[in-house]
Amino acid sequence: MRISHTFTKAFIFVALVTLIASWYIRDSVYELSLEMQLELQQQEETLFALADLTNQNGADSVAESIIRDCDSNNRLRFEQLLNKLGSLQSAELLEIEKLFDACASFFSERKALMVARLEREFEIYQSLVGMFKLINPDEAYIAYDTEKWQRLIDLEKQRRDLLLEQVAIQKTIITALKTPVENSDTIETQLVRAQQINQSSVTINTQINDVRASLRNI
Repeated sequence: MRISHTFTKAFIFVALVTLIASWYIRDSVYELSLEMQLELQQQEETLFALADLTNQNGADSVAESIIRDCDSNNRLRFEQLLNKLGSLQSAELLEIEKLFDACASFFSERKALMVARLEREFEIYQSLVGMFKLINPDEAYIAYDTEKWQRLIDLEKQRRDLLLEQVAIQKTIITALKTPVENSDTIETQLVRAQQINQSSVTINTQINDVRASLRNI
């Protein structure tokens, strides 16, 4: 009888410890889940802010501190010369060539940096989503659409590449215009490609806006 009574008390003690441990673990997981949802919300806000800036060809404080534009007078003059590239005189061609290295790649380099920043923050977001789903396998109703974010980044990468190519085309045309007769085929080919880039950019812009709107509606 004494053995049976001792066994019963031991069984009750183990059951109570197990129950308390189960409650503790459940509460801990719940608290961790809430913390992760807050982190995910904050990370989404970071992604949206970067995505908006990247879409507008803008920059955050980090990008602004790294990528510097040429001074305002040179920027204005460079844009003026670039807008009438096909009709520049010899002296103007020399002038735009001198301004090119300082001014031409600013927007494309800033875009590239912003896309890299966006991609890095998305990697953090992806990791958080993966951990959240691991501890909350039953909470599939909470939508964290990493596929759409990946699609947005892929589109921004395409737009970045087109901007970089556009700068290279401008350089080729400026060089070719110094001897236009000998380089007429090169100039024509580059102008055709520039037009294709403009058309592709319009298409990508529309796709980016669609994906961004879709993400906002989740």
